[in-house]
Amino acid sequence: GSSRSLPKPVIIETRLSIEEVEVKDGILETTVEAVLALSQNELTTSNIEVLLLPVDQQQHPFTDIQFASEEQQTIGSFRAVTKADGRIVAMKERKHLKTSCPLSKRFPFDGRTCELKLTSVRQQASSLLLRFHPSASSITLSPTITTSKFHLVKVTPESCMFETVYAIMTDSVLSARHSCVIARFSFSSPLIPSLVRYFLPPLIGPFIAWLNLFTPRFNLLLRFVVLSTGILTVFLSSMISQSTPPTPTLSPIDQWYIIVSILLFLFTVEFFITSSLIYHSHKYRFMSTGQGESPVRMKSRQRIERKESRKLALSANNDVEKSGCYSSMMAEVFLHSSDRFSLTATRLDLTSRFLFPFILIFLITLFFFFHLYVLSE
Repeated sequence: GSSRSLPKPVIIETRLSIEEVEVKDGILETTVEAVLALSQNELTTSNIEVLLLPVDQQQHPFTDIQFASEEQQTIGSFRAVTKADGRIVAMKERKHLKTSCPLSKRFPFDGRTCELKLTSVRQQASSLLLRFHPSASSITLSPTITTSKFHLVKVTPESCMFETVYAIMTDSVLSARHSCVIARFSFSSPLIPSLVRYFLPPLIGPFIAWLNLFTPRFNLLLRFVVLSTGILTVFLSSMISQSTPPTPTLSPIDQWYIIVSILLFLFTVEFFITSSLIYHSHKYRFMSTGQGESPVRMKSRQRIERKESRKLALSANNDVEKSGCYSSMMAEVFLHSSDRFSLTATRLDLTSRFLFPFILIFLITLFFFFHLYVLSE
C-alpha cells in the first residue's frame, strides 16, 4: 500500500561548436567543441572554479557520454571542467570525429544527410537524460567552414532515444532505454558540377560511336577502332565514377550508365549488321567476275548459281548455261545482289545517323524529367 517517488534523472544540456566539416568517400569528418553542463535547475552559483584535467581522467556525471563515431580523437591533452561547491557541473573538450555517411538513393539529384550522435552509453534515460541547450545557439557553425563537394545548408539539433538489450540468463533478456542527441547535417549537392563530373564523360563514348557512322563504311577496320574507342571511353569514365561510395540500391548514376550502355549496344549491333552487309556485297561482286576463286568459293558460287537459275527458270543442264548469255545473266545477278547489299548498308548507315541521336535525346529527356520532377514531387 505504500508508494515512493522515483529519483529524478540527471539532465545534461549540450552545446556543440562545429569548426570543420568535410564529406568524402562516405565519411563525415568534423572537428567539434562539445560543452556538457548540468541543467540550470541543478546548478549553483557559489564557489565556481575552472580547472584543466588530463584527458584520461574521466569525471562523473560525464563519464558515460560519448560520440557514436567510427573514429574519434581528442584534441589536446587537457579538458576544461567547471566546479561548483566541489562538484563538477560542466565540461568542455574538442574532438576530431569520423562518422559513416552513405550516399542517398538519388544522389546527385538530392541532398545528403549525415548524423553526429552523442549518446549515454551505460546509464539509462531514467537516470541520465541528454538534451540540447534550449537556446537557439545550441549548435554553432564556424564562418570559415567550406566543403569540397557539398554545400552545408543547415545543422538541426534533435533529441532521441535508443534501446539496448542485455542478456541476463539463457532464455531471459532485459532491454534498456538510453538517451541521445543528434546533430543532423543537411547538405545540398550542386547539380551543374555533378552533371559535368558524372553525366557528361559517359556521353563522349556514344558521341565517338556516332561519328563512326560518318567514316567510310567499306573500311571495317577503321570503324572497329573508332567504335572500340567509344566503348573504352565509357569504361574508363565508369571506373572513375566508382570513386563515389556505392549506394544500397540502383543509383541514378548506375541508371545513366545503363542508358549509355544500351546506346552503345545499338551502335555495336549496327556495326555488325553493316559489316555483314558489306561482306556479302564484296562476296557477290567477286563472284560476278569468277576469277581466282578458291574451291570453297567455287562451290559456293555454283550453289548460288543453281538457286538463281531456278529463279530465272533456266535449267542447269541447258545449253544456255554454256553460252555467253548465261554467263552475262549470272554476272548481272551477282552484281545486282552486291548492289542490293551495299544499298541496304548505306540506308542503314544513313538511318542510324539520324535515328540514334533522337533515341539518345529521348532517353536523356526521360531520365532527367523522371529524376528532377517526378521523384522530387
